[in-house]
Amino acid sequence: MKNDFAIVIGWPNTYCKQPGFWFDSLGGFLGVNRNGFYKVGHSAVVLVDVKNKKCEYFDFGRYHAPFKKGRVRNQDTDPLLKIKTIPIFSSDQEKLLNVEQILEELQMNEEIHAEGKIISSYLKISFNLAYNECKKLQILGVIDYGLFNSSKYNCAKFVHQVVLAGKPKWINRFKLSYFVPLIPSTKSNVFALKHRKSLPHTRLGELFYPRKKVSNRFLKNVLKEPPRSSSVNKNAQWLGGEGIGGWFSLEVLNEQYRVSRWTDSGLLVSEAEYEVIGDNEFFYNKKYTIGYPSNSQVVTFLQNGKSFRFEIKK
Repeated sequence: MKNDFAIVIGWPNTYCKQPGFWFDSLGGFLGVNRNGFYKVGHSAVVLVDVKNKKCEYFDFGRYHAPFKKGRVRNQDTDPLLKIKTIPIFSSDQEKLLNVEQILEELQMNEEIHAEGKIISSYLKISFNLAYNECKKLQILGVIDYGLFNSSKYNCAKFVHQVVLAGKPKWINRFKLSYFVPLIPSTKSNVFALKHRKSLPHTRLGELFYPRKKVSNRFLKNVLKEPPRSSSVNKNAQWLGGEGIGGWFSLEVLNEQYRVSRWTDSGLLVSEAEYEVIGDNEFFYNKKYTIGYPSNSQVVTFLQNGKSFRFEIKK
């Protein structure tokens, strides 16, 4: 049943690091690649569950992932993305009345790592179908980042696929199939639909603009380890991505594994008990390193050439 909503979100003025493909040099020649960054924006989707009156944010990006790879985020993997605003509907549940309030909350959330004006539109979908599509991709862990390959993803393609998976009405399926170019974009996903709304940038601070040329080392690698904040455990290890990275630490308390995670600036993201999945034995007192995929739901540690998957306890 298409009784729920999907809010298609875009930040069209956000700069993103070049993907490391053959066309990057051509982009520089044409002036669309400015010092290693494209102004392609960022896309996301907010799934609105009418029955339970809740909103769930999802996006795809190069966060805590290896070079040229990305992952799907939501409040399970990244608790700071949880939306607190409760959706309000019209009496016939055909309209979403407080889209602006939801957008305002997103605009103030630095963990999204998008900036500038926010644009949106919304449509009726099945929450469960769209949610299951998000989770199907999320469970893959790290996914190849790309534009032209059908097996690779970027933020706009992810949103486009999720919305279609929600089985919208035929007119919206038609618009998303034929009014959106072969490669979906931040703007095309939003402008294909009705109920549009936009808000200006509201967070304090100067918007990012790639004024200076960056090194090839930066462009061809994940983010290097930043100075460690005093709030971060001294035993925590850094895990970089191209967009963002973070700190992870493993401790044993009362014979239970406890994993803590911080942002690059030292803000505590999550802290919980985890269990090792699989039959291989992990030795806490021996050397290990953090690996991919790692987030607040699943953490990977590497030891003696083996990969150990830690999952949060239910």
